[in-house]
Amino acid sequence: CLSIESKEAIDFDFIFRDVRNRKEVYAALVEAGGKAAQPGKALLTVAQILSDQEETDSALVIYDELLQRLPDNPALHTLRGNLLLRAHRLDEARRAYEKALELDPTFAWALRGLGWTAFQARNFEAAEAAFQKALEIKNDPVAWNGLGEALRSQGRYEEARFAYLQAIGQAPDFRPPYLNLARMNRDQGYFVEAIETYEAYLDRYPADLEARFQLGLAYFYAQRHREAARTWQKLLEIEHPREDYLEIFTYFALQYSGESEAAERLLRKKLEALNHSDWPASVFAFLGRRISEEELVAAARDADERKTLENLCEAYYYLGAWYRSVRQDPKTARRYFELAVETKVTDFIEYRLARIALGLEGE
Repeated sequence: CLSIESKEAIDFDFIFRDVRNRKEVYAALVEAGGKAAQPGKALLTVAQILSDQEETDSALVIYDELLQRLPDNPALHTLRGNLLLRAHRLDEARRAYEKALELDPTFAWALRGLGWTAFQARNFEAAEAAFQKALEIKNDPVAWNGLGEALRSQGRYEEARFAYLQAIGQAPDFRPPYLNLARMNRDQGYFVEAIETYEAYLDRYPADLEARFQLGLAYFYAQRHREAARTWQKLLEIEHPREDYLEIFTYFALQYSGESEAAERLLRKKLEALNHSDWPASVFAFLGRRISEEELVAAARDADERKTLENLCEAYYYLGAWYRSVRQDPKTARRYFELAVETKVTDFIEYRLARIALGLEGE
């Protein structure tokens, strides 16, 4: 149990001298027990509030004041490291965790933090070593998940899968290993396994809209278009941050599954409601035959070279999907899929879908 109480009075004026939202801080202190009752715990509450507000420097003032009174408390050094890690101040975070481990070499919490710091620095072997050492001390689902991420990043997928499953087995309500395992399966082309993992996760967290979108995408990758369409149609009943792209993908899922009337109804409704001209509005205009394919490609061009490549990747994939699913013209579709792949926008969904359409990957 973490004890952070000090027998001395806390110098609140010193601690809050650089805090801009002073009223909120004092309100949090009163709610947490005030100056007289457990001031250390109250200050930790405030530090967390400031951290959540990305007031990193103000939160550090609080941790540093507490550490003046309790310099040998590894938990405080670890909490300080967590704050710095969250702010991506990796060298400072590493030093905070190392200080905690100087005080207590068996403090697994600090080892986990050291692992995540190395992971963020892309030193995956060091991350693996830190998570392994943490697991030798404490069999912990968070460390198993971190180990899975370190192993996945080294291309050791079977070992990573084992680590994720260990995390899930120990803590079935812990979200990250489900999503990390599903992503790894998807990225490796194991779409059936990705679907199973997303479904298991959504049984527990049905309100996660992003995971539901990804489930639909896994169905689409696996060419289970009807299931993709049903998944996405349910999402369209809710306001969704990916709405434009969600409607485009749903349109093609319906077309691929032979439900062209439903696809056209969706498109007509979108065109009636469309109130902007920004990309990808031109995609809807093309699908509604309001502009030509040449005009769609022209609309994809942007002053920014990277943005042009991204838009072209999307445009070429959508043209290929339209020729394949609507026009039933696989030869022209293939030409557009090849153009999408040639953009080399490897982190885009459309790039991946074009590769799958060309038979370059997938189960």
